[in-house]
Amino acid sequence: MGTINRRKKSIERITVQIKKITFMKKIYLFLFISSSLYLRISAQGPKDTLLHLLNQVDSINRNISAIKTTGDTLNKTVDFLRDTVNKIVNKQLIVDGSALDSAQKFPKEVLYKTYLFSKKNYPGESKGLKWFYAILAASILIFMWTLCIRYAKKDSLCKDVSFDRAGKRIEPQLSPYSYARTQLLWWSMIILSCYVFFFGITGILFPLNVTAVILLGFGVIVYGAGKVIDDRQIAETKGTRNQDLGGQNTESPNFIKDILSDDNGISIHRFQAMIFNIAFGIGFIGFFIKSLIQYKYPFPDFTEWQFALIGISSATYLGLKAAENNDPEKKIKANSLKNLTNESFPGNDNLLASIEYHNESSINSKPPKDPPPNIK
Repeated sequence: MGTINRRKKSIERITVQIKKITFMKKIYLFLFISSSLYLRISAQGPKDTLLHLLNQVDSINRNISAIKTTGDTLNKTVDFLRDTVNKIVNKQLIVDGSALDSAQKFPKEVLYKTYLFSKKNYPGESKGLKWFYAILAASILIFMWTLCIRYAKKDSLCKDVSFDRAGKRIEPQLSPYSYARTQLLWWSMIILSCYVFFFGITGILFPLNVTAVILLGFGVIVYGAGKVIDDRQIAETKGTRNQDLGGQNTESPNFIKDILSDDNGISIHRFQAMIFNIAFGIGFIGFFIKSLIQYKYPFPDFTEWQFALIGISSATYLGLKAAENNDPEKKIKANSLKNLTNESFPGNDNLLASIEYHNESSINSKPPKDPPPNIK
């Protein structure tokens, strides 16, 4: 205990001495600054000293202004963070959701900030840029629909692959229209047109929802499966399929009749599938326009039963399409025509056509002046 008390007393004495030394240092520092200031005033005179002090005051004022500006910026940042936190707490804003989730829950904040027809102008918003997006989208839509209509009529965009009785492919202008290709083009043009139009009036490429992806997927699946069925039937009965006979008609292709017809004529399952696709397509466009007026996410969300209707119609179409052109008489006729070649009958360059289109009314009872080339 005695040793501890002695150490405490020693520490107390050292502490008192340190305080005395610190106090003396302050006194010496004050005297040094006072003497320096006195000598400077004596050497420069009162006028120069006053100007120096004024310059220092101006420098201090500038520093104070800079500090105030920085403080205002910090206050704005803090206010923004406070508002953001309040929105997150009140479930008015999500920060960890996907782009699609944000666009569907907060469309005004995410999708319609730069709306072309909005009366409210956001900071940094350019009206010229908004009109540039609108003109660009209109140009894309006109170009896209022009190509679509042109190639749908004059090329194989929506046409079946058809062959004549000689096995040569018929020109696309004469080939009948294909239901599968038309369905894929129908949904592709609807979704793409709405997407480009929305970009034109907002300048935003919004994320697609599940409905749009599934509708495009339906079209691709139906076309892909139909192409497999067509390839098999072409290999078995080329030239005698329903699509081939349609291309060999003298009549021009009829869009409605072609997409609704199978090997037995107008079919109920194709008619049902067409009606469902038209109804849902018109509903899709109507919902899109209504969403633009109400500042909502533009694409609808179809329910399971709506997808089921389109899916069942597509499955029925593919199932009955696989049974088309399976008439045994057609296969026998097609195989017999394939076995007949011009090599078996030299001198006749178009034997199949002459057999198929032989006209008995043109036979003359008188013998020809020149014998046929085969018996020369």
